[in-house]
Amino acid sequence: IIDFFFFFFFKATPLVVIDYTTTEGIIMTVLTILMIIYCLCILIFLTIFRNHFVVKAASYFFCVLIIIGGILLSTTVFTLIGDVKDNPPLCYSRMWVMALGFGLMFCIFSSSFFLFFSSFEYILNNKKL
Repeated sequence: IIDFFFFFFFKATPLVVIDYTTTEGIIMTVLTILMIIYCLCILIFLTIFRNHFVVKAASYFFCVLIIIGGILLSTTVFTLIGDVKDNPPLCYSRMWVMALGFGLMFCIFSSSFFLFFSSFEYILNNKKL
C-alpha cells in the first residue's frame, strides 16, 4: 500500500535538470554566482566589523550561520547540472546540499526566535508593579 501512495503522488514529478546552454540557464547561473559573491562580501563585512555594537547585538555567529546556509542553498543550482541517471552521487548531493542549507537556516531562525521570545517572556514575568 505504501508503494501505491508513493507511485500515486510522485509519478508525475519530473526530474529538474538545468540546461546551461539556454538563455534561462545562463541567467540563472549568473544570478546565483552574484548572490554567492554578495553573501561572501557580507560575510567579510561582518567579520571586519564583528566588534561593532550593531553586529554584536545581531549575534555575529547567528549571522554567519545564516549566510553559510544561504550559500549552501544557492549552490543547489550548480548540482542541477546533468542527468542523475549517469551520476547517482549527483542525486544524493542535490538532496544533501539543499537539506543542509535549509536546515541550517531554519534552525538558526528558530533558535533566534526562541531567544527573543524567552527574553521578552523573562521581562514580562519579572516586571515590577
